[in-house]
Amino acid sequence: NKSDLFGALCERATTPMRAMLDRLAQEPGKTPLESLKAETLYMLTHLAEDRSLQSVFEVLLLRGDSGGELADVIAREEKNSAECRARLENILQAAIRTGELPRQIDTQMAAIALKSFICGLMRQWLQTRDFDLAKLAPAMLDIFFAGLVQSRLKS
Repeated sequence: NKSDLFGALCERATTPMRAMLDRLAQEPGKTPLESLKAETLYMLTHLAEDRSLQSVFEVLLLRGDSGGELADVIAREEKNSAECRARLENILQAAIRTGELPRQIDTQMAAIALKSFICGLMRQWLQTRDFDLAKLAPAMLDIFFAGLVQSRLKS
């Protein structure tokens, strides 16, 4: 069954990311923002180097198939996506508590921005492959995270 096979592939591809977010949300440590940045870099580098992971995300981010055979799997991944955003928000709140982020930052807005940035970057790279994701990801993440630190987004 195509749906079962794709569901298993999605689980294999996304479980490590969810586990990383769970770990950081539950035990943010002394530098949750730096840890999140490092884990995000690992995830992007892994995507750039792993062809099977690329195939899964091509379907998730580019093809959709929301009305087809994979509708249940796509719906489950959308639910996981919402949970991911909530975990990101918890990590960002921890970064406020440790002083890595300004107190006035709106963590919901920042989590939406971060998730959108990462998904957009992944989608752009998967569509075009016209830049070296593994090489450019560190600088791109530096730009994004520096913007968060300097942010004036108020809740």
